[in-house]
Amino acid sequence: MGVFLECAASPQSTMYNIPVCFRLPAGADPERWKEAAGRMASRYPALFVSIEMRQEEQTYGMAVHDTDGLSIPVYEAAEEEMDGLKREFVRPFDLEKGPLVRMAFYRTEESVYFLADMHHIISDGASVALFFDGVRKIYEGEEPEAEGISQFDLSLCEGRLKDTEAYKKAREYFEKRLAGLEVDSVPVFDMAENPEAPERPSGRITGCLGEILGQEETEWFAGKNGVTESTLFLGAFAYALAKYNDQTEVLFGSVNNGRRDLKLKRTIGMLVRTLPVYVQIQEEETVAEYLQKLQQDFFETMSHDCCSFEELAGRYQVTSDILFVYQSETLNGMHTKRGLIPMETLETGNSLANLAVHVFKKDGSYEIHLEYRSDVYLERTARTLLSLMVKALEGFRYCACLKDIPLVSAEDVAVLDSYHGKRTDYDRALTLPELFRRQAEKTPEHTAVVFREKRFSYREIDRLSDGVAAYVSRLGIGKDQTVSILISRGEYMPIASLGVMKAGAIYQPLEKDGGDCKRKCLHDESALPSGIPLAYNLQGICGKTGRGSGRPGLLQRAGKG
Repeated sequence: MGVFLECAASPQSTMYNIPVCFRLPAGADPERWKEAAGRMASRYPALFVSIEMRQEEQTYGMAVHDTDGLSIPVYEAAEEEMDGLKREFVRPFDLEKGPLVRMAFYRTEESVYFLADMHHIISDGASVALFFDGVRKIYEGEEPEAEGISQFDLSLCEGRLKDTEAYKKAREYFEKRLAGLEVDSVPVFDMAENPEAPERPSGRITGCLGEILGQEETEWFAGKNGVTESTLFLGAFAYALAKYNDQTEVLFGSVNNGRRDLKLKRTIGMLVRTLPVYVQIQEEETVAEYLQKLQQDFFETMSHDCCSFEELAGRYQVTSDILFVYQSETLNGMHTKRGLIPMETLETGNSLANLAVHVFKKDGSYEIHLEYRSDVYLERTARTLLSLMVKALEGFRYCACLKDIPLVSAEDVAVLDSYHGKRTDYDRALTLPELFRRQAEKTPEHTAVVFREKRFSYREIDRLSDGVAAYVSRLGIGKDQTVSILISRGEYMPIASLGVMKAGAIYQPLEKDGGDCKRKCLHDESALPSGIPLAYNLQGICGKTGRGSGRPGLLQRAGKG
């Protein structure tokens, strides 16, 4: 239901489309392939549904349409037109009319292209692979296995899940695992988000591991450490995300295919389960300990996947804004008697998550697709995260402990060194606030702070930080006392730190999204260094600027001010 409501809110979005393309062998007969595709589709009524409002129940449900009503055209096209035709083929589905699948063939002077698109509300990666394997079997004169449990049967069963003991145990499990977590692992946006924008445009970068990581070597390493290949990649992504965010814990989404019951092996539908993944990074752990603990936790989470992610999101504010998916060989292609027909996953142009990593097993190695919201992230951010993940994978093989993994290459060091400009002498007898005030007097209108599209002059920073200093002083806080401020990374970080130092106090930043430190301050005052004032989320101490959000909250000890 969550997918439908999101699509209803953005009817022109294609983020839940699953478009693919096959370039068929030379001499392929598109009419025979068309017949095979039509016959395969007619076996699955779930492909021919629309979503309708049931007035008597005031809920939405699926309405089944004629399974013989799917039109599969065959077009003539020039080879050079195919890139454009692929882009045009990916377009929104009308969920209220259906069907939620479309297919077409394009015959060029060189090849025959088989394009297909299914909406995620009636399909998933495993279903796509299952469908086209069935098309291949029919084309080659075989008979696909019959579906054991249909999507409709499964929906009825899931409707009764909440009354079961298993569901109760799943709720208890997630309460223990997620309650109290305050972790935001979404990397800081490079560009300001427009919350009114109807679509989330996407970009994609691909990393082919090639000689870096072969299948045989990976399978051996995973087996040696008692984990699966998927755990290896999941662990590398979690570690890379934590390092990118400078966090010791991360929280993101992953999926399993929802087919643990063998009766669901031939089911076509949206069975995939989104699951929350919470990982704590202990640098002293060995790589084996880290991966084994991660696998144990994830397998236990999967065993409680009857609890819907929608419910978990509402109860614990978890999101799937960051998503990891291990696809393995699911979407590699159709294995015909004449060889493999590779499957090309087409870009939708819309992002399903802020960042989504898909790992594919291909050609004796692995391929990582990182999709990102191109309206808030630059391509270099995606490439940095992908590079960290690859370095983590390499480090897992050669390093005993997490702390030993090198995440910075010689090239990275050279880039950092290139930022070192001319060194400027200054009076080391002066404090930082005194040095800043002198610079503000000298160049008041020069830019001092830049964050995204916002720019602040030295005069503005001096005035705003004076406001912080005055506020801190009014609370009776001064020399040798520590002020902790909850703050997100942004333009207010230098303002807050400078203001506290102007008051003569010691500044301690607490990242507003850093749940570990935040929880200690809010729930265990004894864990704080002596003299740290304590309170939470007191807004507006920087003055009424009307510029930006994410203002800090001063932490003040009870009884002060």
